[in-house]
Amino acid sequence: MHNNPITNLFIKSNGSVVINLKKDKGGPDIVKLRLQLTLNEIFNGSIKSVELKRKPSTLCDSISNKLQVLKINIPRGFPTGGTLKSEVSKPDIGYNNVKTVYIFTTEDLPHKVFKRDKMNLIMVQKVLLKQVLLGIRIVINTLDHKVLRVNITEVITQDYVKLIHNEGMPDMNDPSQRGDIIILFDIIYPLYLPITDDTFCELLNDKNKYLNNK
Repeated sequence: MHNNPITNLFIKSNGSVVINLKKDKGGPDIVKLRLQLTLNEIFNGSIKSVELKRKPSTLCDSISNKLQVLKINIPRGFPTGGTLKSEVSKPDIGYNNVKTVYIFTTEDLPHKVFKRDKMNLIMVQKVLLKQVLLGIRIVINTLDHKVLRVNITEVITQDYVKLIHNEGMPDMNDPSQRGDIIILFDIIYPLYLPITDDTFCELLNDKNKYLNNK
């Protein structure tokens, strides 16, 4: 008779999957869960507290409804989709202990400015047509609490990209190495633009003022 592997797979009410890989009563349970992290937590490295409700290991387990808090160490620059493991042991009647292995798969929470692409941080800057022609100064608040002021003096096109080197995410294996901030541009075109001599004169006057104030 062959064991049916489906009988060893359980789906909890919260959507997590428990696979019972025990060959005997002393083997571990494996629980797979998602772990959502902010870009700040990943950039700086952190210890993430995760609350889990304990399940009874025996009929006599009197702490089945107690919350258990796991402390998960998040290394700096940890990649999205990476896995972190934590083992928990609890006593069982007639056995030394019962182990539960929690495997967390990480995912990035949305950030109001940046989106991560490996070690790079991507941001999208909206620009008006006037700024496309005259230039723009962009103020960026970085994840390490610096304020960067970036002057764009070139004519901005849909394919124009601005790189700020060494201001992205740290390398997990070598935190002294960092990615870049990549600025993409979203040009907002007016619905109606009257083309007159006065319009071009106004743009030229603004361009001269901008160059004189640089």
